[in-house]
Amino acid sequence: LLSDPVPNVRLRAAQGLLAARDSAGVPKLIGLINDLPAAQVWQIEETLARLAGEKGPIETLADGSSASRAKLVRAWDKWYAAHASAIDTMRLRDAGAHLGLIMVCEYDSAVGVPGGQVWESGRDLRPRFTIKGVMGVMDAQVLPNGRVLLAENSANKITERDQTGAITWEYGVPGNPITAQRLPNGNTFIAMYNSVMEITPEKKILYNLNRGPTFYIFSASKLRNGNVLAMTAQGVIMEFDPFTNKDVRTINLGPAGGWCSVEAMPNGHYLVATMNNSQVREIDTTGKALMTINMGGVFRATRLPNGNVLAASMTTRAVAEFDRGGNKRWEKICDGRPWSVRYR
Repeated sequence: LLSDPVPNVRLRAAQGLLAARDSAGVPKLIGLINDLPAAQVWQIEETLARLAGEKGPIETLADGSSASRAKLVRAWDKWYAAHASAIDTMRLRDAGAHLGLIMVCEYDSAVGVPGGQVWESGRDLRPRFTIKGVMGVMDAQVLPNGRVLLAENSANKITERDQTGAITWEYGVPGNPITAQRLPNGNTFIAMYNSVMEITPEKKILYNLNRGPTFYIFSASKLRNGNVLAMTAQGVIMEFDPFTNKDVRTINLGPAGGWCSVEAMPNGHYLVATMNNSQVREIDTTGKALMTINMGGVFRATRLPNGNVLAASMTTRAVAEFDRGGNKRWEKICDGRPWSVRYR
């Protein structure tokens, strides 16, 4: 089947071997970069990037041209020649699977006009659904049941909506929510400017921790280890236990002077986006920058499974993807200001 004339059969055969912890299909997977439609190549890129980890090439499929495909094949052939004997297929199981879908929250429908929207698209950027008329939405997450969890900053509430926009569940919060995150246990983590809280499906509050006016939170998420990771307007990254309010780690990046965000990376580093210097950086636990991407007004960023970065700017209303060399692969100008970007 690895030699079947139909490219999709070869793809499934290679994927099946990898699922069985057999790396024999990797060379065929690399060769398929030349044969599959451009809209499918992301699946190969993500698989190879997971196998390679930090040792993979920075090249990604740019415009889908023959020249771009050939360059990408050469880069991965070179990686395979150097690392074939050390491929660890368990990396695929540990990383989990993705659908290749991008979600964007637009705070407003046009700059200065209330009533934002949330939309999700494939890698072709054609919307699969759009929820309009939400009040200052800053964060959204598609749930396993297909509904969407929203942090409606201007309405002081968290809502769960179906993909037509109808509310199926809501919770009023004592502040302006910037984050809404449904946890694996069914609880909901909520972050506001000065506090973080967690509620059960029955809306019982497990904790409501106020960090005080000294720390003005612009980004927050709950990690798998139970800690909260946050970044403040003061440029401080904090990881803390929300039940005891004890800091596990703090990194002071200096005055941020604008909106910013932080994301924990699998390698123990952090991906930060800071509007004051229009940069996305990968930093280590000392705050040292290991990778820098420049984008005007950027303040939200997430690392994609293929190693690229998806970023958003409120000042230019742009959402863009960058490779690890800092090259822009595509850009979309939104109707309103994009406030968060997610990938699943």
